[in-house]
Amino acid sequence: MNKYIKNNKNLKIYWEKSPKSGVSTHVLKHSSFVIFIRENRSLLDGDDHASVTQLFSYQVPQRAAQLRAYDLTTEQREELGKKFLNTDYAQRVVEGKPDLVFNEMLLRLGAAKEEFVREWKKAKYRDFIKRGSNRARYYNPFDLGSPSKKISEQLVEQNISIPELTKRLKETNDNTTYENVFNQVRGNRKITHDQAIKYSKILNVDPAELLFDDLQTHVWGKVDLLKANELEDIYDPGRIFSYYTKIDDAQVVTVPRNIWRPDIMAIRVSSPGSMYNNQVAFYYKSKVWSKAFPNQLCVMAFRHTVEEMGIDETHYYFGLYEEVRGQANLINPDPFRKKEYILQNCKPEWTSPIVAMVNPGLVKKSKITTDIVKEHSAIQEKHTEEEKYKLLLDRIKKDVMNIQKNAKDSNKKLKEAIEQIKNFKEQGTKIKDSLYPDIFRREQEQIKHMREKLLSTVDEHFDDEDKVA
Repeated sequence: MNKYIKNNKNLKIYWEKSPKSGVSTHVLKHSSFVIFIRENRSLLDGDDHASVTQLFSYQVPQRAAQLRAYDLTTEQREELGKKFLNTDYAQRVVEGKPDLVFNEMLLRLGAAKEEFVREWKKAKYRDFIKRGSNRARYYNPFDLGSPSKKISEQLVEQNISIPELTKRLKETNDNTTYENVFNQVRGNRKITHDQAIKYSKILNVDPAELLFDDLQTHVWGKVDLLKANELEDIYDPGRIFSYYTKIDDAQVVTVPRNIWRPDIMAIRVSSPGSMYNNQVAFYYKSKVWSKAFPNQLCVMAFRHTVEEMGIDETHYYFGLYEEVRGQANLINPDPFRKKEYILQNCKPEWTSPIVAMVNPGLVKKSKITTDIVKEHSAIQEKHTEEEKYKLLLDRIKKDVMNIQKNAKDSNKKLKEAIEQIKNFKEQGTKIKDSLYPDIFRREQEQIKHMREKLLSTVDEHFDDEDKVA
């Protein structure tokens, strides 16, 4: 079998230990991942590089030669060889630039995708921790991440294929093609800020989840609030104990962005039956310790000294801080505790208040975040519609008020015009009434004069007739 499956400048895929001749890759069973990542966090680190070794197991029949010690025929040896199987192993390596390695693995993997993403995040955090001395100087956790890798991760979590993603983009009238989406998701083509926003809407996630890497820290200790744990020492309820010997074995959790600081610390409540079970408590560890106030959840450091036995060590506790008459106490916050006080009348070295209690199982690896984004989008759309409706009502109200004002002004002008006409008529009547006597008198005089003239003419006429007779 050829060692190299793929070999180019940015990506190499090869068998470090190839399957035996005649064994099909379809019978290989995934076993585990070994992941190493080196990311360029400063100018001194060199190029980014990632290596993923995937371990496989497979079974092969025992060779006939191994059964020669037995008094068997050739056919019997071959038949038994098929029944008695040996387990063998193979190793396939994918190495190159981290984004290309990540996307290549997601395309190749089936049911092991979630395991790979989880191990990849742990490997990134290990890389961050190993060079922790330089992180405060060079590393900015809010630098832009790799949108293509984050989109690939979301596609795995939501079980969405690239053709389905392309279809959803086209439904939003986005002028794209399958080839463009494929190259962007694979990291072969740069994704712009606007395109990342479009992807976030399609995937119903916060755009920050596609533009920035998760902020993470490891859980350095655990605490049980209900029962004691016997390890190298007896850890009473409320006392924090370390559960790993190597950083690789520590649980890695995502830190909410609004509380992240370089000195963030995390402990986990591992107490079945407790109201705090599986929750992660975050607090700050700095040179200047921030003192917890009464009735606050906190992490307390208490110096435990037994001179006779040569014991001088610091114990760490989780509980509710209390101050009574100058005495400091630590109360077990679980309502079902057997004993109320974890420590009484103690003198702590320092106390640091808990800034957040988070259940990682509800924040990640569930649909709650997606549902919240969907609901937020729906609420935003509703608010937008309500704002549009409100603006429409305001505009209609304003138009009605303008119409009413114009009508009022028109009525006022009409009343003024009617009043003017009425005044004009009254003035005309007054003038007529004042002039009527003179006109009537002149008319009467004219009529009288005409009558007199008429009678005079008649009299003259009759006088002439008498004369003729």
